[in-house]
Amino acid sequence: MKTLLLIANPSASGFTGAALRDVEATLGEGYEVTTAWPNSPSESRQAAADAAAEGYSVVAAMGGDGVIHHVANGLAFTGTSLGIIPTGTTNVVARLLG
Repeated sequence: MKTLLLIANPSASGFTGAALRDVEATLGEGYEVTTAWPNSPSESRQAAADAAAEGYSVVAAMGGDGVIHHVANGLAFTGTSLGIIPTGTTNVVARLLG
């Protein structure tokens, strides 16, 4: 089964435990999901980079633009796909990407 690391930021304004459970259940239909709870931007970036090095198929950022930015930087120049689950206030990146 494909593997997915879900990097969650519970500080995002729209983040709820119920939303997390729904996301994990939905993603779990096609992936073996591991959830990470980094404590800082640098930990988010490092978790993404480590997941890519370990061969994860996808790293998904669940939070606002900040966590998406740091996860994307951790995945830069790797073959690991980025997933975006917007739960921030404005979600500029998600809106720009449609």
